[in-house]
Amino acid sequence: MAKYKKPIASKPMSNWGGVEILYVDSDKVVARDNYGTPRRAHGARVRYNANGEPYFKHNGRREYLRDYMRCN
Repeated sequence: MAKYKKPIASKPMSNWGGVEILYVDSDKVVARDNYGTPRRAHGARVRYNANGEPYFKHNGRREYLRDYMRCN
């Protein structure tokens, strides 16, 4: 996962940082936590709920793509 260096979207979780998306396409997301020091990136499968909204699992939570803000 080292080839993904800069985040393309982020979601603040506190005033110290949040979750960053490094890569996304129709079936895969690469995300990491960043609270001052970036953590190791993890890949996850993009899933869809009953309403067709895309999400992925990160640290056991559903993270909806609509909650992220693009930063590139």
